[in-house]
Amino acid sequence: MTTTANDQYLGHVTDLGETDVVTASEDIVSAKGVLLLPKGATINKNLLARLQQHSINKEVDQVISIQDTLDASSLMEFWQEYLKENPQYKASLDLLHDRDMPIRGFARLRLNTSMRNKVTVCKKQKPDLFEHSMLVTYTALCVADMMQIPRMEADDLATAAIFHDLGMLHLSEELEDRGNIFTPEQERHIASHPIIMHRILDQFPEYQDSIAKIVLEHHERLDGSGYPMAKSEYYLSIPSQILATVECGVSIYHRHGYHYTVTVLKTHMGEQLNDEASKCLIKILESWAKASSDFDLPRDANDVKKVYDKLITAVTSGEKVMEQVTNPFLSTNAAQHLKRRLLSIDLAMSNAGLDKFRGSSTMEMATEDDDLIMEVGALVQDGIFQVIDSIRIFRRQLHPDSKIPPELNQWLKSTEEALKDYFLGDGL
Repeated sequence: MTTTANDQYLGHVTDLGETDVVTASEDIVSAKGVLLLPKGATINKNLLARLQQHSINKEVDQVISIQDTLDASSLMEFWQEYLKENPQYKASLDLLHDRDMPIRGFARLRLNTSMRNKVTVCKKQKPDLFEHSMLVTYTALCVADMMQIPRMEADDLATAAIFHDLGMLHLSEELEDRGNIFTPEQERHIASHPIIMHRILDQFPEYQDSIAKIVLEHHERLDGSGYPMAKSEYYLSIPSQILATVECGVSIYHRHGYHYTVTVLKTHMGEQLNDEASKCLIKILESWAKASSDFDLPRDANDVKKVYDKLITAVTSGEKVMEQVTNPFLSTNAAQHLKRRLLSIDLAMSNAGLDKFRGSSTMEMATEDDDLIMEVGALVQDGIFQVIDSIRIFRRQLHPDSKIPPELNQWLKSTEEALKDYFLGDGL
């Protein structure tokens, strides 16, 4: 894989060159053989314009040297200090067969020179992304211990977890806020980040098989609704399923807390997310929440009722619209998935007593019970999550040249507008 002129990662490297020593470790040559920078040249913003005029014949991390790059030992030391500053995460160690396993797992990460550079750029230029990757790695190791995954598979899982989101460094920064509702084109760009990292890792024999594959599959789902390949359970390895579950849960927990995350995990375990990994992750998140006193989810009954009404309207009107859609559009994978998701949301709400026939009485009871309104609030929020996420997947799976039926297009737009203020982000 060559680095293209519009690759955002070049900007991150040159920005780093303003504060750290970044040099060319060999001659940097364009894809056409033009010498762009000689070996030993310092890389900074003054040279960015020159580099951006060309495609580079190698991945940039293969041709640069960064002072004080991170290695496995320094990542382990970072995490040990991080746990001292954030002791709530230590609580999950009490759940493990081997309390030392997650820390030792950092020391066994497989980092070649190119990947040390990329992880270092991430830490210095995107510290939030770096900390997310470290927390996902730690949590994945905890889950692997609880599931008693063989050590070699756990090591592959941990290395893939460190790398899993580094493809985002190559995308435009406007795509980083996952709380936004993106256009179909932006969704496709975001969905490319596992492919970007897979192509980079696939250049190296030590990553070509399991690690690159786990990274590629970390947004896949058991029911085939994930990306980038829409693979289903039969084609996904257990380490891939664990990373997908952990990455999803940790992302939501970090932004929205314990109760909402557990609602999402329980809704999707066995259907989209690995059942055993989800159960382990729920125990881990519970231990963190208790240790950090993040166990309350205050809800206002009137606010929950207002959001519930919007959700019911969105789901019932969506089902009616899908009944009007005819072939050949209805037979597309995107339309079929949207139809199934709306039906499953309706069924889940009905099973919880929140359908259009019984929902009002349930809401009335909830106003008298703080625990019930908290539970109902989480269920309604998950319903919002489901509707918006189903629309995201629909747009992602739809062929760019497809013509959406007018009535369906109107429902999509009106639903996104009606629910956008209540959507917490982090689509599955």
